[in-house]
Amino acid sequence: MKRMLICFLLGAGAGAGGYWYVQQDAGKARLAHARTQVVSGAEKVTGTIKDTIGEISVEDIKEELARTSLVVREKAKVAGQTIAGTTANARASRRA
Repeated sequence: MKRMLICFLLGAGAGAGGYWYVQQDAGKARLAHARTQVVSGAEKVTGTIKDTIGEISVEDIKEELARTSLVVREKAKVAGQTIAGTTANARASRRA
């Protein structure tokens, strides 16, 4: 019971400290900067996905199906690698 009370008080203190920090001008500025970075990263990923999906045509799928009896999209693999790279860049810039 004593441990639960101590953990509760520590959690409440951490929550109050976090709330106080975010309410300060410096905290708000950092939060706004982080928000813009996340939004720009999401827009880049969205653009990459739209570009990649827009390049896929029915004729390409039919041709690939006739060749290999499987539809494994090379462009989907490339898009996955691009998304992974963009995500890694976003993480690296967030840490900086």
